[in-house]
Amino acid sequence: MARLSAVPMNPRTDGIVDSFDISGVDRSDNQMERVTVFGDVTHVGSNFVDGSNLVVVGARTHFGAGIAVSLWRDAIEASVAVRDIADARGFDMLGFPLPGRSFAAELTWHTERAP
Repeated sequence: MARLSAVPMNPRTDGIVDSFDISGVDRSDNQMERVTVFGDVTHVGSNFVDGSNLVVVGARTHFGAGIAVSLWRDAIEASVAVRDIADARGFDMLGFPLPGRSFAAELTWHTERAP
């Protein structure tokens, strides 16, 4: 029986768990209405990057996490996040290096609120 070759750039395992969160806090003074802790896990299995199945890019798993805060009846939302917490880096499907740990911050101001 002949061994079947793997399809290039198509890992056998690939998955994302995104945005598991824990929300809470409702203060009576309406200054801080919601705090959300969130995270994600991304895994891509090892795969071949050429048609001859000679060049392999290794598997990689990245973890991310962050926190978001809603203020003044949801008029302002602030969040910070860290991607690739473990600084695992790795390589993409074409063999190019991926960036390591990165940080992001976001501030959103809603001028109109739902009734």
